[in-house]
Amino acid sequence: MTAMKMTLRVVFARISGRSLTSDGIEADDQDDFGLTEGTITAAPVEAQRQISGRIYVESILDVCMSFLAIGPILQSSGEEPTRDRELTDIVLNCDGDEFLLASKAYLVNVRRRALNINLATLDNLLVKFASLSTQYIYQLNDELKLMIIRLLDSTAHLWTQPEIVGYDTVDKVRNFFGWLLELVRVTEDGDGKRTKSKVRSWRVRDTFVAFLARYMSLDPLERFWTTTGSSSIDVDDADSNDDCPPTLPSHTLPTINQDEDIRVRFRSAYANATLFNLSRFNNNHLMAHYRKVHASLCINLEM
Repeated sequence: MTAMKMTLRVVFARISGRSLTSDGIEADDQDDFGLTEGTITAAPVEAQRQISGRIYVESILDVCMSFLAIGPILQSSGEEPTRDRELTDIVLNCDGDEFLLASKAYLVNVRRRALNINLATLDNLLVKFASLSTQYIYQLNDELKLMIIRLLDSTAHLWTQPEIVGYDTVDKVRNFFGWLLELVRVTEDGDGKRTKSKVRSWRVRDTFVAFLARYMSLDPLERFWTTTGSSSIDVDDADSNDDCPPTLPSHTLPTINQDEDIRVRFRSAYANATLFNLSRFNNNHLMAHYRKVHASLCINLEM
């Protein structure tokens, strides 16, 4: 285990250009692991080298973190997720691109339930992503948006628990969730014909729709949104209007049926269809929801 964690530290040192003085390791970028500042303007050959180096780094991180997460489970008689504070600290001590790479491999194992995560760790990750999102270099970074979606998706089993609704960490999750809903939902231009969303990457929109489908299966009544504060909202009576854009996932999801990319529209159509399997639609609200979905289906999309 110690050797695996040392390998993680060496890889992160190579990425960031740091030197590991405790072990006398100089972090000169002599291999393909380094991610230089000039990647965007690099020549094609150099850019290809950087992409190749990133793939190697991701593979190494995935192997190391999977070993550290699954190894203790295999060695124990129980099936509890691995609790490894040192590994969590390694990830949280990273920054920038280094943190995006580290959190990707880390969250894969959280989603597998191989690594344990608590509210304190989730809060630290949310703060870290919030800090990155305010930096100019990351404000238009699609990889950052994808990682925030993966964070919400991988930890949904934690923040959807009704007993933790009042915690500040849940409010931070809700802020990120609401921000993504506003980015991905489809709105109309002034002429009322062409549809668009605020995020250009189809991969971000597609990943978010897939997350919405999984979230709705965990929280079909959307209590995560309706139990905030002292008031309660009936999600089936909370109709949106033209002046007030929808904020609930069940209201936002049908709008994505009009996305400009057919891959996202296909994903959205499937996700909307799965909603009818939820228990909340076993009453008289079934046809009302069907009419909302049907009204938002793409008929003739002008490109």
